[in-house]
Amino acid sequence: GTDVHLWHGKLAGVPYPLIPGHEAVGTIERIGPSPISYLNGKEIKVGDRVTFHDVTKTCFSCYYCLIAKTPTKCPNRVVYGITMDSTKFPHLIGGYSEYVYLIPGTHIIKIPDHVSFDGAISVGCALPTAIHAVTRSPMKHGLNVAVQGAGPVGLMIAILAKISGAATITSIDQAPNRLKITKRFGVTHTLNIRETDLEERKQALYEISDGHGPDIVYEATGNALAVPEGIELVREGGTYTICGQYTDSGTVEMNPHLMNRKHLDIRTVWGSETTHVY
Repeated sequence: GTDVHLWHGKLAGVPYPLIPGHEAVGTIERIGPSPISYLNGKEIKVGDRVTFHDVTKTCFSCYYCLIAKTPTKCPNRVVYGITMDSTKFPHLIGGYSEYVYLIPGTHIIKIPDHVSFDGAISVGCALPTAIHAVTRSPMKHGLNVAVQGAGPVGLMIAILAKISGAATITSIDQAPNRLKITKRFGVTHTLNIRETDLEERKQALYEISDGHGPDIVYEATGNALAVPEGIELVREGGTYTICGQYTDSGTVEMNPHLMNRKHLDIRTVWGSETTHVY
């Protein structure tokens, strides 16, 4: 999704021309004059199958890193295939190139022997984003969860909710094929927005959750119109976590009184940390 947005020029602060591809896997072809190590301290060797966290140069010494504890907002951070200028050294900074130059300080992760390249790259940036979203919310055993969007991020959130012991997981989307796939990964209920209206979806979620609505609703659609609906769907005193609005999809109208009256906890997610990848 991100690469499509980059192609259409919908993400601010991106230098063009750009080599896209912020998530990549590959084989170490060459190492510089000094030994380098994985995060576990083991030496990286030529021929190793690896991936890497696309965010680098996070300083861990600025206000946002140290005081605010939000390193994803570090002003020094750069992202392979998104914010690095391919006209400047080291030039090969996107996964769509045949070779990628990993600058010093990049967090490199070895791919286990039993995991294929296809298997490793299939989680892309969807899983780190989903992990960030779930850890930002009060996910715990026994909760009723709804996920707006059954794309890669929404699917990963559903999987994490299942692992975390959610009592019910409802996937909401308009694509029948996507909704069908979610059932293979632990989703207990699905709602198609083309086949139901808002009131019908609210009623269905009430019935699924024994009459109070989902404890947590995750937005993973990338469509701004999903946000006011998510606020309607989550239960009184529940949590609404927004992680799909990576690009500006427009302005929507919301009633702040409803958010206040429902006593909601609204959280947002931006980017990922190495802890969400490692």
